[in-house]
Parts: sequence; structure tokens; C-alpha cells
Amino acid sequence: MIYEKSLTLPRYRTRRIRKKPTLFREEEYDLYCRGVHFREREGGLVVAEGAEFVSALPSDCIGLRTSSGFAYQQFFLSYNGFLTRMSDSKKFLTRTPDRILIYRAPDGKEDLISVGKNEVFFHDGDAGGTIKGLEGGTAACLAYERLFTAKGEMIHWSNPLAPKDFTRSISGAGYAELPSFEGEILEMIPYRGDIVLIREHGVTVLRVKGEPLSYSAESMPCAFGRIYPNTIRLCGERIVFLSESGLCAFDGSHIRRIPGCGFEEIDLTNSDHFNSAAVHGGYYLAVIMKDGNKRLWAVDPEKERGHFICITSRSIIGGDELLFAEEGKLYRMTARGVPKGGESAWLECERSLLGISVREKFLDSVGFDGRGFLVFEATSEHGKTQRVFGRAGERLKFPVPLRGTGFSVRIETVCEEVYIKNITFDVREEYAWTSTSSN
Repeated sequence: MIYEKSLTLPRYRTRRIRKKPTLFREEEYDLYCRGVHFREREGGLVVAEGAEFVSALPSDCIGLRTSSGFAYQQFFLSYNGFLTRMSDSKKFLTRTPDRILIYRAPDGKEDLISVGKNEVFFHDGDAGGTIKGLEGGTAACLAYERLFTAKGEMIHWSNPLAPKDFTRSISGAGYAELPSFEGEILEMIPYRGDIVLIREHGVTVLRVKGEPLSYSAESMPCAFGRIYPNTIRLCGERIVFLSESGLCAFDGSHIRRIPGCGFEEIDLTNSDHFNSAAVHGGYYLAVIMKDGNKRLWAVDPEKERGHFICITSRSIIGGDELLFAEEGKLYRMTARGVPKGGESAWLECERSLLGISVREKFLDSVGFDGRGFLVFEATSEHGKTQRVFGRAGERLKFPVPLRGTGFSVRIETVCEEVYIKNITFDVREEYAWTSTSSN
């Protein structure tokens, strides 16, 4: 008897697939990666900003503060009941350091003005006290040689060249109620000759005209939901703030949303943790991620690009540089550096067909163009995982090829000089079947 035996075998072709990693879903043909402590640079991804130790902080220091505005900006250490200036440790008594302003008189003398919810406190270098005629406020600014404060829908302004004098008169101090569907006033920012009032659900532009002081007000709603306090900053030529639908920018006439930038990773239910700073047009916000980790969100509003930095502190201040306090120490942010505390910078690439068919394939090795040292961990849809590590330009072969239709990849590094231009995958793809027979 003759037995006919037959065997059907798949045939494979080997392909090297090169993908450019991106932190943004909008880049259709690139490899989208979630990540922490990576950012875009030089046409690829590099390790994000680092931290440099500056000094130890006093044990009773409760945080960092900065005065509003850039003309006479000063940095402070905050304590219960007083502030000390960081530059010379000068002490200022103050009860409510919610908003800090520095008023410089024509003779050069400086007053520190601290605005709290229930009172406005001043300190002129020798003595301090509350400013009479004010009940406090949620926002304040110095403009038109006056002190302006806001509480609820009400604004107050001082006499000219006298920020502590709120004696009402036709040509002097006064107040106005600005009812609006946009809600209560959260922040006041001098902007392009006007005063912009950021409210709970929109913006009011206050155009002040001459002496005696008169004004007109124009309101516009924010179509992107409620605006969060402590997220509002003047960044270059625009005012940036976070709303329920994403990061927004006001340019003097329109409110628009800044798309992407990683907003979908932020846990909005932890808005009490939000605290913002601006540095050279860049926007920084202390956030809690949906995975529960505290991070610093860095956004370039002009380029509409953002990333997350492994900085957990909420106590941040901006200006010429970003400073933050963490575990009783003062740090400054540097241009690049690995995360503190032993964390790795990482990227996670969603499961991908790698731009080819849905057929079964084997992932034999990975690599990357650029510089530095990376760890790769690849996983198939079957849950099988392989891990390799090596330098740029090397073919990093898995001990056992991964089989599947698509693969997800996690990348980690503690190398400060890492630069990833492209990620390459060596894949054997099934493309035909061959039958063999024997007698």
C-alpha cells in the first residue's frame, strides 16, 4: 500500500520596518507613543528636562512663591505668617500670601502687597498692616499706576500712585460690578494695554480710558468648559489656561484650544493639585496623571507640543528659570537630565501591525537610530514578552522571536544622552503557503 503524505507550510519574507516615534496621535504615519520624561528635539525624541540641586530649605518653609508680573518679579520662601525674599532673606510679615505684588514708587521705594480671600495686606519694608476699604480678593494686578483687585464679580481700584489708598472719589479709588454669565473672576492680567479678567467660564477684557478712570468691558464665553484656577499664565504673546476640554490660549480677541499635547493623560478630578508657571513663553503645570503619578506637564503653546517630566512637586515658580521645592530642597530645572529617585524615562507604543498586513508574523529583533542606550520590551497580542537592551545602531535580537499579528513595545532608559530618531523592527511576515507531498 502506498501512503501519500502531504504538509502545508507557510512561507515568510523578511522586512526591516523603520518608524519615527511621536508623542502625538495626529502624526498619522509615525509610531505614536505614550511616554514620560521624553520630549521632541532634533527631529526625534530626547530625554526631557532634569533637576539641579540649589540648596537645602529651612525645615519650617512651606513652599515657594513669586510676585505676579514680570516688571519687578521677586521670589520668596513662604512660612506660616511671613515671607522671606530668596535674594537676600529679607523678612516680610503677611497673613495671606495668595497673590503677591511688588509696587515700586517713583522714588524707588518698594511695597509688598499680599492679596488674600479676606484681606489685603501690605509691607513697606519697615511695617505692615491691612489695607482699609478692601475685603480681600481672588485676583489682583498693578496697572495704570493703581492696584486692582477682584472678588466674585466685583473689581476695586486704588488711587493713582497710592496702592494702599482706596478712599473713593470721582478721580480716585472706586469699584465696579461686572455681572456676567462667564462667572466669577479667577485672575487679572495686564495685557496689551488692557486688563484681561479670566473668569470661570470665559474672559472679560477691561479697557481703561484716561483720568478720571473710566472703562468699557467686553465679555466672551469659553466654549471649552470650566476654567481651572491656578492654571492661568501669561506665556509670551498669549494667556494660557486649562479648561475641562483641554489647554486653551487667549490672544486678545479669540479663545482657542491647543490640541493634543498630552491633555488626555491628566486626571481632572485632582484639580486641587494644579499649580502653574511660565518660563520664556513655555507653560508648566503640576498635575496628577490618570495612573496616579504626580508629574510636571510642559507645553510649548506656540508649537502646540507638550510632554510630561518626572518632577512630582506642586511648589513651582517661573520667570527666567523654573524653580521647585521637593523634600526640603530647592532645585532648578535643567535643559536635560534623567529622572530623580531612580525612575526611568519611558515610552509605550500601542499594539501595532507595524504598517503591514494582519497576517501572522515573527518579530526577530529591534533597534534604533540615534545615540545612547535603551531597553526594549516587546509583547505580542498573546501576552508573550521578550526583553533586550543595547546601544544605537545595534541589532538587538530577541532570545525567542515573538509571534503575532501585532506587537506593543515599551522603551526605558536612564541614559541622559539618549536620542531616538527612528525605531526599526526586523519582521518575518507570512505571505504564502506551500504544499509538500511524499509517497
